[in-house]
Amino acid sequence: YLGGISAEYVNFSKDGKYVVYVAYPDGTMWRANRDGSGLQQLTGPPFSPVTPEWSPDGTQILFSETSVSHPGEMYTISSQGGVPKRLLPDDKGRDVIPDWSPDGKKIVFDQIPVGSAFGMFQGSKDRILEMDTGKVADLPPCPKPCYSPRWSPDGRYILELAVDHKNMLLLDLRTNQWSQLDPKLGAIDFPRWSRDGRSIYFQDSDLAGVLRSADPGIYRVPVTGGRAEKVVDMKGFRGTGSMSVG
Repeated sequence: YLGGISAEYVNFSKDGKYVVYVAYPDGTMWRANRDGSGLQQLTGPPFSPVTPEWSPDGTQILFSETSVSHPGEMYTISSQGGVPKRLLPDDKGRDVIPDWSPDGKKIVFDQIPVGSAFGMFQGSKDRILEMDTGKVADLPPCPKPCYSPRWSPDGRYILELAVDHKNMLLLDLRTNQWSQLDPKLGAIDFPRWSRDGRSIYFQDSDLAGVLRSADPGIYRVPVTGGRAEKVVDMKGFRGTGSMSVG
């Protein structure tokens, strides 16, 4: 796929026509047509983007930074290229793993407290940024340490991954109540909503040699809970970048 390039954080536009990814190991971010044509570089040094996300209208890419010069900063950049624009430039915390609301008017993200090690989500909190006003509000606290907020396609839920990678949590924005999904697998990672919002896809695989999976693969679980269905077998799969830990 895409000529077998070495890439991570691959993400499709909402209409499925375009793809954005981060090349590994050089850390540059690229946009292309889904068949690999029309290749365009979006970022270069000193930027080192992670978790790029297309805006719902396809005009912008949202990402967070891991470079030494810009750790824990959020940016948007035109999907046609240009200069990255930092969101919350006066924020002292580390703002990571952002995601768009379905209407593109808000962004949900994790904020790691000042003084915490980068990438350590114990004590982090989930926040929502209004793009028009710049106002930031806190979400109700997760009942257990969690991170990586993903907005549902209908805007009703925010999905979070437990820090221990054992289960996932759902915040119903209508009621401000949390519920839990427990697929009972080894090391859950990279949860994503299905297009219709009825299911959640996730990876289950060995994580940093600490959490182990007996049956690695890509799984799907209904948003209402229940048994997880394996859709892709990953036994013997050799990942790169963030997929290569283990």
